[in-house]
Amino acid sequence: MVANPKQAAVLLAAVADESPELEAFFGCMYYMYYAGLRPEEVLHLADDEFERPPRPGAWSWLHLTGATVAIGQGWSNDEDVTENRG
Repeated sequence: MVANPKQAAVLLAAVADESPELEAFFGCMYYMYYAGLRPEEVLHLADDEFERPPRPGAWSWLHLTGATVAIGQGWSNDEDVTENRG
């Protein structure tokens, strides 16, 4: 089951109250509700990849360049637990 936009807005407000540092992360998934972004794509988003709408209510564009995925420490060359992929 997927939350509708009104339910998603309520959930985002609850996240902001409980963990403000996570609001932007979950906010991207809420505002990108129709884009269907995966969490690893949201983690990889940079400010210059988001083309803001020319006016409120207009469509915006995402220019996705990759994903930041979680990997096991044993699979990394430099002991990182994340890896950027195209």
